[in-house]
Amino acid sequence: MKITAKTFENINKKKIRLQIFLKYLTYFLIMLTLARANIDSLRPFAWGLYVALVFFGQNALIVSLLYFGASAIIEPTINSLISAVCIVLVMLIASIIHLKAKKPMTLPLLFLYAFLGQGGYLYVCFSVGYNALNAVLNLMFGMVFLYACVTVCHSVIVRGLKYRLNKNDLACLAFFIVALFNGLASFDFVSDAVVRAVFCLTMLIIVYSVGAAPACGYAVFCGLGVTLATKDITYAASFVTCALTAGLFTEISKIMTAVAPIFTDIVFGLYFNSYFNYGFVSVLALAAGGVCFFFLPNSALARIRELFVGANTTLAARNIVNRGREQLYKRLKNLSRIFSDMDRIFRTSVRGNIPLDKTIDVMADEIPLRLCSSCPNYPRCYEYKDDIIMSFKDMLAPALKKGRATIIDMPTYLTSRCEKVNALLNLVNDMIENYKKDNLVIENLDISRVLVAEQLGGISKMMLSVAEETRQGVLFDLNKERALLEELTYNDIICQEAILSQEKLGCMSAELVLMSGSYDPESVKRIASKVLNKKMGIISEENASDSNWNIITLKTAPPYDVIFGTACAPKAGNAISGDRHSFEKISDDKFLMALCDGMGAGQSAERLSNTALALIENFYKAGFDNMTILSSVNKFLAYTDDESFSALDICIINLRECACDMIKLGAPYGILKNGPDSEIIEGASLPMGILEESKPTVFRKLLKANDMIILSTDGVTDVFKDFGSYKAFVDSINTLNPQVMADTILDYCVKADKSAPHDDMSIICARIFPLL
Repeated sequence: MKITAKTFENINKKKIRLQIFLKYLTYFLIMLTLARANIDSLRPFAWGLYVALVFFGQNALIVSLLYFGASAIIEPTINSLISAVCIVLVMLIASIIHLKAKKPMTLPLLFLYAFLGQGGYLYVCFSVGYNALNAVLNLMFGMVFLYACVTVCHSVIVRGLKYRLNKNDLACLAFFIVALFNGLASFDFVSDAVVRAVFCLTMLIIVYSVGAAPACGYAVFCGLGVTLATKDITYAASFVTCALTAGLFTEISKIMTAVAPIFTDIVFGLYFNSYFNYGFVSVLALAAGGVCFFFLPNSALARIRELFVGANTTLAARNIVNRGREQLYKRLKNLSRIFSDMDRIFRTSVRGNIPLDKTIDVMADEIPLRLCSSCPNYPRCYEYKDDIIMSFKDMLAPALKKGRATIIDMPTYLTSRCEKVNALLNLVNDMIENYKKDNLVIENLDISRVLVAEQLGGISKMMLSVAEETRQGVLFDLNKERALLEELTYNDIICQEAILSQEKLGCMSAELVLMSGSYDPESVKRIASKVLNKKMGIISEENASDSNWNIITLKTAPPYDVIFGTACAPKAGNAISGDRHSFEKISDDKFLMALCDGMGAGQSAERLSNTALALIENFYKAGFDNMTILSSVNKFLAYTDDESFSALDICIINLRECACDMIKLGAPYGILKNGPDSEIIEGASLPMGILEESKPTVFRKLLKANDMIILSTDGVTDVFKDFGSYKAFVDSINTLNPQVMADTILDYCVKADKSAPHDDMSIICARIFPLL
């Protein structure tokens, strides 16, 4: 069947008609209930709602007919009809006047019209001899209730229940609830069942979506309305108790929340015998309200919560976090661009050595000025200036390449004509020395510029990386926060506040403010892991400004962890090994594993290894990328006065991704072992510090559970004939303990060298394993 635009229009019209019908039907039922409401023969309620509906632009004619019909049904007497007709006429005339004048009705005028509309009621009261005090009280109550109806209708009709209710709205709503439940309880036919069903449904909605305290307040007003109608205060007590028992289970189960008030009411009705005519119908009425509540969607309950307490009482504060992160992202990105521009400027300022051809031309032109101008033969030689200059160039070319000029470098043309050969040689050699010094200064400046440029470029990349991480918004989970607070309290841990946030890759963080001495870290980890359904780990614990409270930070633990083992032996005759290793946690989910073999052995090699490793560790902790770190450290070592170079093995283990970045600079082959199988890891780059530009071998490996990474220095690998025999030996070791693996390899190598190691020997091992 083809659905046309006209069909859609017809469907929408039907929906609109149905909505209008249901709206006015609701108005009629409420006015019918309020018309029945009374306080010791006073009935001041129904006309207040009617006047408020007319004031807020509802169809005056339809609302007037509904009010008149409700009054006629509840009290079909002449006096009641006179009162109803009078106020209806006043409001209809007032509406027509304002409509014709195109001026809105103001609130003071509304109360004036309402007072005039009560003229019929006052006439009836005085004509039949009704108590004057009761008449005045009825009018006063009616005016107060009119204000309450105006406030409630403003929230519902004008604002459309889109904003949080303020205290004035809540007070007026409470008055409205008292009157409404008074009217429900005043009906003779099945009034008790209707009251119970309506109360149970509405109370459960409030207790589940807003909280136990507001639900108890609501129960008080509902019970007060019923008490005013029945003169039985038991309803107020039982309603509040039902709200309290329902509130006990809101964080546990929706169905238990619905069942709790039913059993509470049964206890009041059967055990305490608190009600008159309590029976199956009474229980069924409460059960009907509970069933309706259970099938209400959670989205509707969340919307109700927004009306009374707001969607999130800390939404603005939490939004500041994401807004601050966005601003920080922009600033970091701009700073990254600044450092990138500075990197480019420093690199473009690198001058390099003066070209040889240009140097020869400059020196050849300078020699006549510094030497020939004082010679008595200058005028005669000047006639052959071009030939002499060319001879100077022929002499300078080989001299500059050798670094010194000799008599052999002088062309025959000069030696046969020049009388100042020795002076010429001395001058040329002085110029060559100055040239070498200038080149050295330029080279050092260029080296400094390149080194600074690399650091600036590294800072630029690091800031850009941090900016991208900061840009990821933080998601907050209020439901889990409430559940975590409830579970901590249940376990006798006093928690003042809990904030949960979720970042990229599903990592969740929790900030808990706990009373000192009320918890132990293991219990907190266990409870947080249970509630959040993730393995959580404590990453920091510090005192708050108030010494009675501690701030605990938890974060989703990586799915893997790592254990290390190491074994070392110095070269025979040395007390200190020149090899150095490092196991450093550089972030919550990354470990740095490094092995450095300094040149030579003993104390100097140890100092060199320590220097290289310290630089590398600090660079990684600061967040620099691999290439910037290795290039910078390599230059630092290459530019020292003494010759210093190191073989370096680095492994960055990512426990969240179960992967590692392997970096080798002049280091011997390593081994990646998994059970009986193993894989050789080898690089082809020179050690750090030999060349200014030494490119490392970098590759990434995806790991599996219980993979073991084995790195060793050349003192170990040289013991074996080739990497095949080393691999075969490692394959023969059946252990998952990295310390046992390292000790076994070292013992074999020391024995192979007859307990006199020919070089420093070091082995470091790491095994990655899954967390349960």
